[in-house]
Amino acid sequence: MISEIVRSADPACERIDVAAVLEAVFRQRPQLRMLAEVLQARPDLLTSGCPEGPRAIERLVRALREAGAEHLVLPRCGDCGRERPLTGLGDGARICTACSNRRNTRANPCVICGSTTLAGRDRAGRPRCRAHPPWGAADPAQELAKLIAVGPFGVSPATAQQAIRSVERTRPGQLRLLWALEDTPGLLTGRGAEGPPKISALAQALIHRGARGVVVPSCPFCRRATDLKQRRDGLRCCGSCWNDTKIATCAACGRVRQIGGRRFDGQPVCGTCRQHDPFNHRPCSACGEMRFRNLRTDDGGVCAACRQIPTAICATCGKRGPCYFANTAAPKCLPCSAKGRAEAVCTACGKHRRVNNRTATGEPLCGNCGNKPSRVPAAAGTSAPAAGPPRASPCVRPAGPSIPPHTVPAPSAGPSNGSTGTDSAPPAYAPLTCATCSARPAVSYARNWNRSSRRC
Repeated sequence: MISEIVRSADPACERIDVAAVLEAVFRQRPQLRMLAEVLQARPDLLTSGCPEGPRAIERLVRALREAGAEHLVLPRCGDCGRERPLTGLGDGARICTACSNRRNTRANPCVICGSTTLAGRDRAGRPRCRAHPPWGAADPAQELAKLIAVGPFGVSPATAQQAIRSVERTRPGQLRLLWALEDTPGLLTGRGAEGPPKISALAQALIHRGARGVVVPSCPFCRRATDLKQRRDGLRCCGSCWNDTKIATCAACGRVRQIGGRRFDGQPVCGTCRQHDPFNHRPCSACGEMRFRNLRTDDGGVCAACRQIPTAICATCGKRGPCYFANTAAPKCLPCSAKGRAEAVCTACGKHRRVNNRTATGEPLCGNCGNKPSRVPAAAGTSAPAAGPPRASPCVRPAGPSIPPHTVPAPSAGPSNGSTGTDSAPPAYAPLTCATCSARPAVSYARNWNRSSRRC
């Protein structure tokens, strides 16, 4: 669609491989979807130079002009009217970086003198100019170092100042750390999830320099010691716990899982259904099949079947083979990774097995139960996805004579004189159809022939 709109706007683009330009400029499919919707509604944005629409219009026009387009026009800044990268937005029009900074400074005059040379904000959030910076005449790094040295950490102010400057080099950032420690003194002793993200790096820098009693903050939800780059319920958290808040019912399969993407109508889909959607498939660089790209490479990407896991010596078992984390000091092979999973009682089947999946509330599921689709009632005011036909429970046949597994004696008219018919010919056999699942014949494999009950 985008290629047709571009060629209709500029005939010179007939000799340009527009699809290759789109693939080089836009690496994500949602960007192409948004661009197609905008160009379908406003194809004049390619030739009018109007600073409207998303910045993807400017990126597309710039790339096509470099490839040889003649009649496409770059959008101009809504303030100064020059052809510049339009990174800002003002009054509904896209503007360049210089005009965006100029608007920002004009909108934030200093609370003391009214100057528009914005240098930062004070503790109350009010703007301050360069002549009246929020840190005043003091050095925030020195003040923060004194505050840390007073604590029971056993470090000198000079050592603490080295750790602070290695983590945060700017004065506004150092000032934010100082204010956070003054408001919450326990940020370095276990309450780091309540402070800014640089608290974790500061704690690690102090420990590296010999500080005692400093605790690197762990995620308050999963208790793992990792980088806390996200925020959840007013606390810093890891990326996994933040992703747990993005759980919804998949519009394709009906399972309650993390949102992996959205369809054109805005409905959420899980990551598995997103990978199975043919719209998201591209040619694999290795086999050429239209599949979901599992790994990006220099020449495009490869599917999951063609992806090769790097080989290394496992740090656990000492054997060479395909390993995760092969480029680190502790590679781990696939069998050791599977054995490392925790074991628990599966919520669905009640068996003690390795945890392979979890429910929306965090309950453990084994591999068999975790891969089964789960239907959940729709919330109030929403419509549940259409569920497939109900799965019948296994049908059980009582034990009988040893006969071929796919047949039963065919009904025949008995002797009219009331005899049992023992001397008659052996009965004929007819295909057996299950009374529960009559849509398909009931077939028992040879290993189940002589069991007391057989299932189909």
